[in-house]
Amino acid sequence: MGQVAANSAHELEALISTIRTAASRGRGGSTPNNRANARRSTGPRTALGKMTSSRNAFRHGLSCPLSLGPDSAAKIEGIALVVAGNGAGQEQLVAAVEFAHAQLEVLRIRAKRAELIAKIVYNTQELRRLAALDRYERYALTERRRAAGKF
Repeated sequence: MGQVAANSAHELEALISTIRTAASRGRGGSTPNNRANARRSTGPRTALGKMTSSRNAFRHGLSCPLSLGPDSAAKIEGIALVVAGNGAGQEQLVAAVEFAHAQLEVLRIRAKRAELIAKIVYNTQELRRLAALDRYERYALTERRRAAGKF
């Protein structure tokens, strides 16, 4: 009976080793197919393609941080004071300012989305741009959630 248990343990160890090896191959990135794919996926190669790609983020201006002019600074301060409350300490005020900044970013993205939706006349390019806004909104919502978590 001890011999059977020893064989089962050995077989189990061999099976676990096989599974680990297979799993490491799947994420290692060193297989020939992965290397071939990486060689093909190097981005634009022509001057026109590189120029077009470099301008992608400036199409709607959302990749740039919110400019802090007098109007937006006043809005951020107002939102932060309301969110933090009267007896807030320095750390809470900093978190409230981060929250307010992220909230204004969310509002800016949503305004841009509404503008794009108003322009859409079944234009696939405009629909792609609209879909790209989701990424910026998710990022801004994440920043807002993190700032709110600091309270």
